[in-house]
Amino acid sequence: MRSGPAVLLGLSLLGAAAPAGAFTLTSVGPRIFAPMDADDRVNKARFNLQNPEGEEISLRVYDRFGSLVRSNAVRDAASAGTSLILYWDGRDDKGSVVKGGVYLYKLDAAGKRVTGAVVVVR
Repeated sequence: MRSGPAVLLGLSLLGAAAPAGAFTLTSVGPRIFAPMDADDRVNKARFNLQNPEGEEISLRVYDRFGSLVRSNAVRDAASAGTSLILYWDGRDDKGSVVKGGVYLYKLDAAGKRVTGAVVVVR
């Protein structure tokens, strides 16, 4: 049996206790988003993080077949201090908007991995 934070369906539970100074994903939203929408509140998935140690963070997005779609994320200008906001705008590494469907994300930092899913609608 593995030790560490509790995990449910591949997502670290937001209420799980993390060691002081540890990287944590505090929220993801919206989980269903429309990249072509003009409304900035619903046209990208935002990943809200706490990164007190300033660790390097990797965000990768995969399609339902496991193919890598996006290998980096954009840092939001609203990020400050140890709070960090990354977002995925629903585009692939070539800059094209992806097809509608379920996409899996993998967030790695400080030897910790958090996975989950978001849905793109068109």
